Amino acid sequence: MATKSSNRSFLSGAQSAAKIRREFIDKPLAGAKLSLLGTGIELLDLLSVLPDAFIASQERELERVRESGTENDDRTKVLEASIEQARGLRATVQCGEARVQRALGSLSDSSHAFHGFVSDADLNPLGSLTVRLTTRETGKRGLTATTDDDGYFRIPLSKKKGTGGKEWREQVRDTSFSERFNDLFAQNPLASTVSANATGATSDASED
Repeated sequence: MATKSSNRSFLSGAQSAAKIRREFIDKPLAGAKLSLLGTGIELLDLLSVLPDAFIASQERELERVRESGTENDDRTKVLEASIEQARGLRATVQCGEARVQRALGSLSDSSHAFHGFVSDADLNPLGSLTVRLTTRETGKRGLTATTDDDGYFRIPLSKKKGTGGKEWREQVRDTSFSERFNDLFAQNPLASTVSANATGATSDASED
C-alpha cells in the first residue's frame, strides 16, 4: 500500500490525530465562523438603522396628529406606545452591537483571557463593577477587572502584568465593525477563501 505522495497538499501516510483535526475540522470551522459572523454584523447594522427611522416617522405623525387640534384622539396614545416600543428595540439592538463588537475583538486577539458581560435580571448592563477570578495559583486575591459601561470585562490570563485589558478595550471600542472584520479576514486567509468560495457557489446557483 502506498504511503507517500508527491502532492504535498494531500495528507498521506501516518498523520497525527491533532494534525488531521487542524486540517479537516479546525480550519474549515474557523472560516465558517467568520463568514457567519459577517452575516450577523450586516444584520445588526440593518437593525440599528430601522428603529431610528421608525421612531422619526412616528414622531412626525404624532406631531401632525397633535397639531390637528382633535382632543382625546386615540391615535395619540397608539403612536406614543409605538414610539416607546421602538425605543426599547433600539436599546436592545445597541446592546447586541456592543456584544458583537466585543466578540470581534476577542477573535482577533490571540492572548488567553477570561471575559464576559455582567447584567442585571432584565439584561441591563452593569458598569463599574469589579470581577474577581481566583484560582489555586492566584490565591484569595486573584485577578480582577472592572466592567465597562456595556457590562463587559476582560481579565488577561498571561503572566505579563497589564492594565486589566483597558488598552485592549479602548482599541476595540475605537474600531468600526467593518475595520475589525477586515482585520480578521486579513489574519485568516482560509476564512477569506471559504467566504469567496461560498459567494461563488451562490452566484453559480443563481445563474442556473
